[in-house]
Amino acid sequence: MADGSIEIDINGDTSGFDDAVSDLPDKVSAKTVAIGNILADLGKKAISSLTGVVDSALATGKAFESSMSNVEALQMAAGATADDIAKLKQASEEYGASTQFTMSQCADAL
Repeated sequence: MADGSIEIDINGDTSGFDDAVSDLPDKVSAKTVAIGNILADLGKKAISSLTGVVDSALATGKAFESSMSNVEALQMAAGATADDIAKLKQASEEYGASTQFTMSQCADAL
C-alpha cells in the first residue's frame, strides 16, 4: 500500500463470544432487579426509622404538655400568674436540654 496503512483481515469463529454475550441482557436485568429490591428495602427501613423518630418526638411532646398542664393547674391554684407559669415552662425546657432528665421529668419536679 502506498499510503503506509496496513489492513488486517481476521476471520474466525465468534460463536464463543456470541455465547458469552447472549445472556448478558438477562444478567443485567436480574442485577438491576436485585439492586431495585435492595433500594426498596432500604427505603422501607428508612421510612420505618423515621416513623419511629417522629412517633417518639410526638410522645415526648405530649408527655411534656401533660406535665406542664399539671404544673399549671397546681401553680394557678396556689396563686401563680401566667408569667410565673411561662418561667416554669422555660426552666423545665432549659433543664431538660442541659441535664440527664427529660423536659417532662423537669416539669414534674417543678
